[in-house]
Amino acid sequence: MSNLPRYSTKARCVLAAIGIAALAGTEVGAQVQSSKPPATIKSNMILQPLFKIKNKKDVCAGKIFAATLPDGGVFLLTCAHLFAMDDKPLTGAQIADSCTGVSLLSLDGSSIVGSAGPELLKNGKPSDLEKGDCSGDLVAFRSSKTVLTPVAFETSPVKAGTRVWVITKESDSPGTAQQVIGGKVTDASAKIVDVKMDRKVMIRATSGSPVVNQNGKLIGILIGGAGQSIFLHPAITMLTQLKADGLTK
Repeated sequence: MSNLPRYSTKARCVLAAIGIAALAGTEVGAQVQSSKPPATIKSNMILQPLFKIKNKKDVCAGKIFAATLPDGGVFLLTCAHLFAMDDKPLTGAQIADSCTGVSLLSLDGSSIVGSAGPELLKNGKPSDLEKGDCSGDLVAFRSSKTVLTPVAFETSPVKAGTRVWVITKESDSPGTAQQVIGGKVTDASAKIVDVKMDRKVMIRATSGSPVVNQNGKLIGILIGGAGQSIFLHPAITMLTQLKADGLTK
């Protein structure tokens, strides 16, 4: 197990995780969307995952969050591309076989505040951004009880022009508080959602951060990006993936 696998220069740029920090209103057609983040965003939405790996050192990478599925189940979710062995990306089956659980660390990494495991999703896979495909870049841990406030899934496809917020923490942000930062969807498909953020961002250690819409519903999981652009695994495709593996109805 090591850091991110050896992708191309373009893919490495995109698969680094992102945090963002400015808000601005936007108008889509005749509908004015609020520049204020949803009131449903609480102060305890994300943590740092410390993955427990068979016969390997524990690995801390990215962010993790809790999500409530339409059938009421609660899972901890983050990205599959955070897992690698000998600098090579792992398949979902390999991750499920090797990851025995996850500890939840405070955002400054100073304390363990929870745990879950083992990893359950066998059909996960790293993003293929040369092909513009983030679908499949997901791992899941069942969580019957968590210190995190879960986010509910948006069950309709997200559209271009939608105002969204990333819940994350940039590595250079002081303290232990999460950041809630705005942006706007510029393009969306079943494989990838593109978002233009309100400012340039520092790219580091925020893969796996949840992205929500004006109603506070999950529209995607942050995969990576560069400058003011970020890329998401769409929530609607995440649901399809979880259903295909029998983790939800």
